[in-house]
Amino acid sequence: MKANNLGSIFLLILSAIASIFRKCSSRFFLEASNKFTDRPAGQVAWASVDADRNPAIASKFHVNKYPTLKLFRNGEVVKKEYRSTRSVEGLAEFIQKQLESTIKYFSNPNDFAAAINPDRRTILSYFKEQSGVEFDNLKKVASLMREDCDFLVGIGENNFPNELQTADPKPKLTFKPSKSDNQQLPLPYGGDLQNFEDLKKFASDVCVPLVREITFNNAEELTEEGLPFLILFKHPDDTATEKNLH
Repeated sequence: MKANNLGSIFLLILSAIASIFRKCSSRFFLEASNKFTDRPAGQVAWASVDADRNPAIASKFHVNKYPTLKLFRNGEVVKKEYRSTRSVEGLAEFIQKQLESTIKYFSNPNDFAAAINPDRRTILSYFKEQSGVEFDNLKKVASLMREDCDFLVGIGENNFPNELQTADPKPKLTFKPSKSDNQQLPLPYGGDLQNFEDLKKFASDVCVPLVREITFNNAEELTEEGLPFLILFKHPDDTATEKNLH
């Protein structure tokens, strides 16, 4: 598989293995991949690399244990790895969930009220139809940021807010903070929705909080970002101190 083809693949699962574990790791990986052979071309691909023989790849993607299973969405590496049991069923179930869209669509105020979760950061977007470069970019960003933000999409001119309704409304996007965020006012996206990199940066800036809770489940993922830690130990009932760090 050529590197310049990665962007055309919706979900790529890369297994980085050590030479001494090649046989046992490859068998489990291959059996899981066989469960997805009926998928349309370009939806999901599986690849394996010997990290001992390709140290540059291992270094680039922070491979420090074996096997490491990395995910790529439309050519973009995803922070979240597969860290559960090394079983065929477990990996297949995980990949199946990763293939499912997390975008929530609404077509009336009742749908919107039922879909929005005030405890989650949310990106709201409005489109006349489910097509075009802007909509494709939104889907790619929603796929990348699925762990960090909810994405709600209104389709059709009638779903645009009153202040955005015009004779020919253009796609619009707004970030809505969670109820626990210090910043409670919505933040409109002022960039070009046809620019994927700008949209991705905006979503990353607003969806990933500066202060995050570290747990046994996410500690390894956080350390792999390569940034220094400032860890606050606080009483569970203390909410003021955390807000002062933002």
